[in-house]
Amino acid sequence: MRRTREDQRLFLAVFGVLIALHAALMLSSRLLPFIDIPEHLAAATIARDIDEPGNRFAEYYTVETGLRPNTLHLAFCALPVFPSAEEANRVFFALYAALLPLSVLLVIRGLGGNPWFSLLSFLLVYNYSVTWGFAGFAFAIPLVLFFCRFFVFDARGLGTPARAALGAALLVAIYFAHVLAALFTLLIVLFALFPGGARSARNLLGSAAASLPAVVMTALWWRGQSHAYAGTGLVPFLSEYYRDTFLRTLGPRKYVAVSDNFHLFGGTAGYAVALLFTVAIASPALILLFAKRKRPALRDASVVTLPLLLASALCFLFLPNGIPQQWILYERFSVFILLALAIAAGALAPSRISLFGRSALVGLALLHFALWAHYTIAFNRENAGFDRAFLRPDAAERTLAGLIEDYT
Repeated sequence: MRRTREDQRLFLAVFGVLIALHAALMLSSRLLPFIDIPEHLAAATIARDIDEPGNRFAEYYTVETGLRPNTLHLAFCALPVFPSAEEANRVFFALYAALLPLSVLLVIRGLGGNPWFSLLSFLLVYNYSVTWGFAGFAFAIPLVLFFCRFFVFDARGLGTPARAALGAALLVAIYFAHVLAALFTLLIVLFALFPGGARSARNLLGSAAASLPAVVMTALWWRGQSHAYAGTGLVPFLSEYYRDTFLRTLGPRKYVAVSDNFHLFGGTAGYAVALLFTVAIASPALILLFAKRKRPALRDASVVTLPLLLASALCFLFLPNGIPQQWILYERFSVFILLALAIAAGALAPSRISLFGRSALVGLALLHFALWAHYTIAFNRENAGFDRAFLRPDAAERTLAGLIEDYT
């Protein structure tokens, strides 16, 4: 028992240090090397300062209110408690960096698994959505896992009015983070109803009630968007896509194993490092699954995590790259496939693992952090001259415009 407590204290210390390292990196970086972040910061700055005297934002922009999705990052960065949108953005991503591994840890603990395998989640902190600067979707990733922990992987599901109400509130929060993540969560809820038998009947009404607010808000938002759009409608677009285009898109989807972490290096080196981390995440789950280790007190993790794994795999395989007014869709779901495998590994693992196993998990997490810290520090060093003086040259007649597209 004494050794178990020591193991728990050691794990919590390692887990806390890793979270502190990633949060410190986010908070201390003047510029975060995430591609779309400048556009998000521009929108947040306009929302913060549109009513301030001395600017002309109101002549060119309006800040739309109402129950619109994908506004969590905008609202957070516009909070007056922060001195600037940039500072708020750093705090936003520091919170994300803490919540992602914490959500995986809570899921694994809820399944009665080995918490050491939650360290695999640190290998996905800088996943596809983060490196491309999809701020809202990135923050939604841990929110989806929190929902799974309390309302999908928990045997009680959404079967009581109180749990349905809490589930509805979290779904609405996910909607405000990113509508695509909310729809993905609804797909997980749908898949979770099937293997439960009697549980499905008890949870059907609660699941419907919990899903209703997010479904209604999404439908109203989409209807409003459609009125201002004169192109091909969603149904004709999808019909043509799956009839004529889908099969030609299957080739690029083979890169699911290198979708995350490939930004670290250009070319082959980036894909090799990404593949290394993907293998490190997927191997434990596959080895433990095929080893067929039986733990009577543990529900079969391959079944418990199946709704998350199935939903993410189907989204990656079948979603288009884009639909009218929305784009870069299926690539965002590789991270959920790997997170589901990391969770399954933790749930399937024995309660204690060897010193070598723990050391390997810690070593991988530290290596991953070191590579991303070097990447971020180098990015800031190279862009030290990108400051207010650069953006506001003395010659008033000069005009500067820019669009960041190349992550290297």
